[in-house]
Amino acid sequence: MANETAPKLKVMAWADFLANQAPPSVCIVENATFRFQPEEDWTFFAPNLTMHCDSERCGGERIYEAKPGAFLGKIGEKKDFLGRPIRQERFLTYQCKNCTDREKVFALMIQMEDVTEGTLRVWKLGELPFFSPHVPSRVITLIRDDLDLFLQGRRSENSAQGIGAFVYYRRVVVNQWGRLLDEIIRVSTLSNAKAEVISSLEAAKKETRFKDSVKPITPALPASLMIGDRNPLTLLHGALSVGIHDLSDDQCLERAADVRLVLTELANRIGEVLKNRAEVNEAVVRLSKLGGNPGKGPDSTPPTA
Repeated sequence: MANETAPKLKVMAWADFLANQAPPSVCIVENATFRFQPEEDWTFFAPNLTMHCDSERCGGERIYEAKPGAFLGKIGEKKDFLGRPIRQERFLTYQCKNCTDREKVFALMIQMEDVTEGTLRVWKLGELPFFSPHVPSRVITLIRDDLDLFLQGRRSENSAQGIGAFVYYRRVVVNQWGRLLDEIIRVSTLSNAKAEVISSLEAAKKETRFKDSVKPITPALPASLMIGDRNPLTLLHGALSVGIHDLSDDQCLERAADVRLVLTELANRIGEVLKNRAEVNEAVVRLSKLGGNPGKGPDSTPPTA
């Protein structure tokens, strides 16, 4: 009866499990094994992974491949004297294929789940460096002192802990709401937004309660900040204003992921506008230095009749 009521394990692709699942965790992994003949034991292997590499040479998403000895060996229908499937411990070391400077070591426990299909049950016991989902630099700039809370939310999200992820992301947005409005006011000013847009954002900043802070924001933001023709501030506010007791864990997980994606996209858009403005200002300064003596340049010769 206990087995009938036990929750079913998540089914994941081998590469996705290794790269994106936070330890400790367990899931069913498909397409992680092969064999050349039906009578052979299954051989399980190490797929290439796409992970963030923080080396000076890379600084972005790169391909990681298992170091020599990638094939982890044979696994078959091995059982102990009580007839229980035997779990085998494995350490798997990956290396960035581009710079070869960064490594990732996974501590795994593997058990044959289906001897006819080669499906595995895999436990991720740990990894070094410790699991920490990559956070874009623009998000870090935007949330500043709440980076640790954001990372806790990412770990909870990756571990399918919906309520935890939702609570962490909500705290980040509420804590940084004033700064978020400041950055949007800054972008709106640089984008020559209408006066009522700036006024509504300034009025929102004066609200002391999060649930009331979006009411003054009625005009549309500059087009450069809109996400799918929707105001990202109202999207975030609406997602986080609902009482957590009204949501299931799965609903919290889905909503938490949506909040993270919208917040990340908003941070990227803010950063892009400010970057473009900075580049334009630098170009103006450089050209101003070259144009200090009108009439002295190569094209200053007056035309002849």
